[in-house]
Amino acid sequence: MQAKLLRLTISVVTIATFFAALHGYRNSQSHLNKLFDKELVTVTHFMAASDNFSPQPADPTNSFLYQIFDKQNRLIAKASDAPEYPIASIAKGFTEVAFNRSQWRVYVVSTDVKRVLVAQSMTERKSTADDILLVTITPIVFSIPIIGLLIFYVVRKSLAPLRLLSRQLRNKNSEDLSPVKISHPTKELVPVVDRLNDVFAKLNDAFELEKQVSANAAHELRTPVSVLSIAVNNLATAFANNNITEKQLRELTQGVARMANVIEQIINLFRFTPENFANKLSQVDIEKILQEVITNNYSALEEAKQSIELNSQPSLTYADPFALYILLENIVRNAIKYAGEGAHISITVHESYNRLLIDFDDSGKGLLEEERQQLTQRFYRASNQTDVKGSGLGLAIVKRIADLHGASITFEEAPTSGLRVRVSLKKAKGDRSGA
Repeated sequence: MQAKLLRLTISVVTIATFFAALHGYRNSQSHLNKLFDKELVTVTHFMAASDNFSPQPADPTNSFLYQIFDKQNRLIAKASDAPEYPIASIAKGFTEVAFNRSQWRVYVVSTDVKRVLVAQSMTERKSTADDILLVTITPIVFSIPIIGLLIFYVVRKSLAPLRLLSRQLRNKNSEDLSPVKISHPTKELVPVVDRLNDVFAKLNDAFELEKQVSANAAHELRTPVSVLSIAVNNLATAFANNNITEKQLRELTQGVARMANVIEQIINLFRFTPENFANKLSQVDIEKILQEVITNNYSALEEAKQSIELNSQPSLTYADPFALYILLENIVRNAIKYAGEGAHISITVHESYNRLLIDFDDSGKGLLEEERQQLTQRFYRASNQTDVKGSGLGLAIVKRIADLHGASITFEEAPTSGLRVRVSLKKAKGDRSGA
């Protein structure tokens, strides 16, 4: 690109210089001809006003010839190298004639007593014009290489960021997805660099996501697979002894349910990513979704002998309905799972400025502050909940969905000494609550 640009620019400059010189030559010649004509007129009128002339010796450097004729057209004076016959037949004005093997410009003036003819060589005129043009064009011709060097410097300096980008891309291998760094990129190169870095970042995130899926699947599926393997082995032994118990069947059922839950959580964790999130938000009623979540998890509440309370009114926000359902359900499931038997769970929806706040309070054991800050980390298990089976992914999914919606999630101590999970969402305009 640099070589082509240089060749094109220098060629354009050279051609432009040539045409400028040609135009200057023509203009110079036209102006010089006018000056020479004025000089010719001046000389002719001077000679017409004079009376005494003596022939001059032949001078090859003299570009003027003259002839003077009386009224009877008799030659009364002439230049030494002028012919005896009239060099022009006109009575007045300019004309061009050929004699002495040259082309001449002739000016004629006629008075009452004589006719004066003064001629100037066209060869001399052209030679003078050429000399002036040469003096004018020579600096321009010698400046072309300097202009070429300046163009080379400017083009090379301007294309330096592009060469740096090309070099960085050429040196990258398939595993190097680090961003491209260009110092002082040109305005045209900025979107290219930004787009490339955006692609590299997305590729890197995709590869990291693939690694995380593999690692998470291996990490989380190992335990339920082992439990299922043991349960199946015990069941096979009992079947051989014709001694299958209800406990063994229940253990197998629980193992299958846990496996299904882990797989579902892993899928949900990686379903809600910026790349996969549709970002087609619609107005949803938080109260309706919470009612649906409570209804779908009521059997788990009854099994844990827990009570639940919902304090809300129709409250609108912009969200992906399915993703918001997963967010709220995971929080409720966590409360059911970790609050303990007989606990009370309270869900309150209220407003603060242009935000909708959803508080999930339970009367469980609660957590220390330093532990509350780590709850959204994948696979984190609180120190007082190690006896409860879980994947450690539920709140990580909640955090990811919250980030996609521009929401926030915080963990505090509940008024009932348990754990409060607070979700803050943007309030939709035209909320039917009328606040």
